[in-house]
Amino acid sequence: IFENKEAAALPGLVESGGLPALISGLSAVHRVNLAAALYEKCGRPLFVICPDEAAAESFSRDLESMTGKRPLLLNTRDFTFYSTLAASRQSEQAKISALDALARECAPLCVATVSALMQRCIPPEELLKASFTVSDRRECPPEELEKALLRCGYTRTEQVEGAGQFSRRGGILDFFSPMYPEPVRI
Repeated sequence: IFENKEAAALPGLVESGGLPALISGLSAVHRVNLAAALYEKCGRPLFVICPDEAAAESFSRDLESMTGKRPLLLNTRDFTFYSTLAASRQSEQAKISALDALARECAPLCVATVSALMQRCIPPEELLKASFTVSDRRECPPEELEKALLRCGYTRTEQVEGAGQFSRRGGILDFFSPMYPEPVRI
């Protein structure tokens, strides 16, 4: 890829701060190929903007197959036109998880849609202030964890079934963080 004169200039632009760059005329697979090559050559985080969700999902899959690393996918927020109690919070939780990874600068590969970038969201510093870490090396009363979960927007339920929910029975606290595929019991 970098034997091409125009493409060979890109890593230098990355190092000198000459980006962003507009690259046109490439097919979809060649755009992914160039992005993967830049990521590998420069060893820096890569943030790609796609026109819509279908293009972002396709780019993300192709980029993962070329780099061996799963990119963070930042999609548009779903709009709910019916009772929010019946709505799935899955896409909302995925967006919060993605924003958290970006705020913590632990997303080496990210693919986003234009509309996702245009939507207002919580400022990174506010998101980081609202989040907290539970550790087995530190003692924390269940009452404090319960208050922290409520502050973070978790919903108290009888039984934890989805991300963003928690349940407390005596000294046992179950919660389902959007950061994990399964709920946690403390």
